[in-house]
Amino acid sequence: MNRLLISFTLITCSFSAFSAMTYSLDQLQEKINSQHRPDVMLPVVIGEASNFTSLDNCKDWLENQMKPYEKYPYVVDIGGRPDQFNVKIYTENKRYTFDCMIAPNINATIYEAEYQS
Repeated sequence: MNRLLISFTLITCSFSAFSAMTYSLDQLQEKINSQHRPDVMLPVVIGEASNFTSLDNCKDWLENQMKPYEKYPYVVDIGGRPDQFNVKIYTENKRYTFDCMIAPNINATIYEAEYQS
């Protein structure tokens, strides 16, 4: 049973490593400029914070979390909703989504997703 579990884990990890895509920063910027953003796998939550007193406080917290990614291409996606703030940052092999939302409290969530090949 243990061998079967280990074999399954190795095969799954190997498959996911081969199915991920990598881009250069120039390729990413070109895709963003042409409105053809890379497809991603299922996003995973890597950070959360809650109970901010205002959407501006939430944005300030997210901007602080985004500092390590300042050199990467990004897209601010407001989407016409005044109760949400969303920034997608595109690194060579992953997309990070920084999201503030009022629902009903003001919460921040950071997602990470690998690119699909």
